Amino acid sequence: MTDKLITQIEDFIVKQQSQPALEYVDTTKPEKASAAASAPKGTGSAAPAGKVPTKIYEMVRRGGRVFERVRTAWVNPDVAERLQRSKMATDWIRTLGNYLPLYFVGGYVRDKFLKKAPNDIDIISLIPLSQVRPILNRLNIRFTEHNNSHARIKFEVGGLSVDVIHVKPDDLKNNMLSRDFTINSVAQSVTGQFFDPARGLDDIKAKMLKTPGGDPEATFKNDPIRILRGIRFAASYPLKIDPKIPSAAKKTAEGLSKKKPRRIGFEVKKILQTEKPWVAAKLIGEWGIAEYISEGLGNVVNLRQRGSQHRYHAWAQMVAALKRAKSRELSVNAAIMFSFIGKYEVSKGGKTNDFTGWEDKSAKMAHKELLNLGFSKEYANKIHLIIYNLKILALDNPSKDEYRKVALSAREDLKNYLTVAEALIGTSNIDNDKFVQLKKNIERYSKNDQEIDGQELNTTSGVEKFDDSDKLLKSDIDLLKEAGLLLRKI
Repeated sequence: MTDKLITQIEDFIVKQQSQPALEYVDTTKPEKASAAASAPKGTGSAAPAGKVPTKIYEMVRRGGRVFERVRTAWVNPDVAERLQRSKMATDWIRTLGNYLPLYFVGGYVRDKFLKKAPNDIDIISLIPLSQVRPILNRLNIRFTEHNNSHARIKFEVGGLSVDVIHVKPDDLKNNMLSRDFTINSVAQSVTGQFFDPARGLDDIKAKMLKTPGGDPEATFKNDPIRILRGIRFAASYPLKIDPKIPSAAKKTAEGLSKKKPRRIGFEVKKILQTEKPWVAAKLIGEWGIAEYISEGLGNVVNLRQRGSQHRYHAWAQMVAALKRAKSRELSVNAAIMFSFIGKYEVSKGGKTNDFTGWEDKSAKMAHKELLNLGFSKEYANKIHLIIYNLKILALDNPSKDEYRKVALSAREDLKNYLTVAEALIGTSNIDNDKFVQLKKNIERYSKNDQEIDGQELNTTSGVEKFDDSDKLLKSDIDLLKEAGLLLRKI
């Protein structure tokens, strides 16, 4: 049986490799005519600008059973490419599954019906992993073995990560019912049949975030990290939230204090890279989660900002700034989320409305707290500099040296810095002309081929005692800038 399986899979791989690479062209080729004819029409007879046709899945109920139906839709080329890679990977796994009892589970099934291209594929094998390993070895598929909550095998197919765990057939139902949310509690066999004891397909179709068994308090007590996962799903998909979840999250949030900061940080990083991180930030504040991410962040939730330049209190401004930035870049959203954590301390616990020096304080606190959450030193340094350089916004008439200092220190992350600055100015009562002037002057001094003399470098980087006559180009500036960062003890 194993030799027959290997032959079948090898034939499939050869067939896949012989097919031409997927190309996107403006005119429809003859062999694509039937697909184009069934594709949805844009306004008029022409295809929507910048879109290409690809196949997506829809859920259909017939005779009390659920089926998936394929239809053609217009999507962005990068989405079409990711969906094509996913199809190639799942086709390969389906071939493997003709001989092994395998189920697609979790995010793959969820994303398929919520019109998302999956980043990975989770598989349940109903036979032990010891019987899966020799097949992968015979196919020369490199895999790694892990053992955290479950023993698992990981490998890549079509550029997607595949994660395989073993569940005994009699335990499959319990495995589905013990998952965090019903949208992740659906298994689909490689031949297309669904196993759905938690009725997750109904919730996927209704776009409803619920827990299996309808008792979110029990679910969150079992693993409080699931609160953060729920927040991430709410920010990633257009979901309605079961009314029981917010109160359950508030009652069980204290359990997060027993979790390792890096485990919390792992989820925070994912949250900050979702499609709508402001939705997540709003829920983090409303559900009382902020203090369990970091003490400094918790102090921002109820921090009031008074005065003519403030349009919102601190947490509300942060949420509005995340929405205004419209970014999925980690350093941008982390800088916005942690930008105000120093305001609580400089205002003596919120007792005064004097926030002088908040930028420097926030930058130092953010750097320390992000490292504690497991952010890399590279990202912590980037976010520190973005927040630190916000202090130029407090100056009425910044000097040339002040602009140069920001331009040099933020050179590689200038776009991200400007995104953060614009989002924070745009959610305050500060005149937007200030940002326009800031952007103009900083970009003026950030040209890659610009020379700088020793005296200017002394002013902008904090590095002292350079000969004024020396001219330094970008490579020298980068090296010396790193020295300047070290001197600031970032």
